[in-house]
Amino acid sequence: MTGSGRPLFVSEGTSRAKLSTIRGSQYLSWCLDRLRTSTGDTVVFGHSLAPQDQHVMEALVAGGKREIAISVWPDDDPRAIIEQKAHLRRALEPHTVHFFDSTTHPLGLSSLTLQSDLGASLQT
Repeated sequence: MTGSGRPLFVSEGTSRAKLSTIRGSQYLSWCLDRLRTSTGDTVVFGHSLAPQDQHVMEALVAGGKREIAISVWPDDDPRAIIEQKAHLRRALEPHTVHFFDSTTHPLGLSSLTLQSDLGASLQT
């Protein structure tokens, strides 16, 4: 949170709720607008790009044609990873999409993984 009580990052809520919070922040609005108008290659790390992130997907699609590299957290179910990749490739057309194992980047190291109170792993 900033000194004004406004978040610098929005992690919870529906895409519509997140977009409303983003639009209430000059900084976050600027960031989303830059993503929307970017023509440079882009790396997405530590982000699920799930339905609650539709505003991010729309911003990525709106930008000029580029290469987008997306980190993927290794799952115990290889079919789930294949489905996720296929979905993201379709959703991000006409961009060229590449994927990489998030654990190969220093921010994806297991030493940075926290355990929640429920015993589930939380990636930082």
